[in-house]
Amino acid sequence: MKKLCAVGALAVLGGCVSAQTFRSGSGAIYPPTNPESVLVFYAEEDVKRFYEVIGEITTAGSTGWGKGEGDLVKKACKKAAEMGASAILLRGYEKGSSGDHAMAVLFGSKDKSAHVTAIRFTESKGGPAPTAAGGGSPAGASTPSAAPPQPAPAPPTLTAPSFRVRVLTDPVGADVYIGDLGVGSTTREGLLLELPAGSVTISVRKLGYSSVERTLTVGSNNEVVLPIALHASPQQ
Repeated sequence: MKKLCAVGALAVLGGCVSAQTFRSGSGAIYPPTNPESVLVFYAEEDVKRFYEVIGEITTAGSTGWGKGEGDLVKKACKKAAEMGASAILLRGYEKGSSGDHAMAVLFGSKDKSAHVTAIRFTESKGGPAPTAAGGGSPAGASTPSAAPPQPAPAPPTLTAPSFRVRVLTDPVGADVYIGDLGVGSTTREGLLLELPAGSVTISVRKLGYSSVERTLTVGSNNEVVLPIALHASPQQ
């Protein structure tokens, strides 16, 4: 009977991660995108493309016992894809109750929520067109005699260096971290990350396996495949 109770308690802690979404920005409705293609950014300055904000998402759940911050991010990517997003901006984590607080305290897990902004990449001329200086007709001027407005100058091309890393793990379903920040979990296709060029430390964790850490130093405009084999933890 005690064994059954323990299994039931673990089932509670392993429950679904919940999510709340609402649209923002222009309120436009876009077709869904592929959750696996949704990129994760950790600061606005890391986004090297033009974009518009299309929504805000909050995911909540208990971390620990096989659930991590990566599950919160993965749920946010799924919800963002349903809104038609190209990427999410991770605003941060917050401690709080996800509905399983009593069980979380008993078994040592932690209730957390993740707050993200859903964004959609646009062309350089996307969004409201800026008004050219002097392009408006002066008061009292007739339309035929008014000079045609000059096109707005094209925005400068954003060329800040960046690179992509595709993390592949054996077995799949491992949580990927950059420092102490969980950024997602691997699938059969891996986990694609877009990061600033330079040095970055990536660690991979999975319940029942020893953690693995790798440090990469990569130049701009490169894509790196990082295969990692996990080994079962020694029995205690």
